[in-house]
Amino acid sequence: MRQLASPGACTPRNIVFKANNIFSAKTVDASVPHGPGGSITIEAKTIDATSLNTYGGTCTGGSCSCDVPSCSNSGGAITLKADQINIPTLNANDGRGQGGSGGTIKITANKANIQNIYSAGGSYYCSYDYGYDDGSGSGAASL
Repeated sequence: MRQLASPGACTPRNIVFKANNIFSAKTVDASVPHGPGGSITIEAKTIDATSLNTYGGTCTGGSCSCDVPSCSNSGGAITLKADQINIPTLNANDGRGQGGSGGTIKITANKANIQNIYSAGGSYYCSYDYGYDDGSGSGAASL
């Protein structure tokens, strides 16, 4: 019997929810330890959540050793479609490492109550086995 390989540290997780009426959650997280953030797609009449997170991966350990897999640390996409959306925070930032880009955020709603939207690009990259230097990432488009 052939055994399937488990997902690696760079494999994004994609989450899709479709509800006829109300989608409600505290936190939905599609972040990845060392790679690009996964995507979150939610369609419902009403979407209520505390936060949605698609962070890209970070360096591990307090010393930021860069011997982790070399893969993109960009934030994942967040796509929301509803009549009403109530979410205090959307996070699609890149991870600290390799200068990734922020993820795209697309919202389609008649009424949206969102207080914080983050889609910042890489401001850091690993170096010297002990800290961070300025990186070269960019923010993403948010609609």
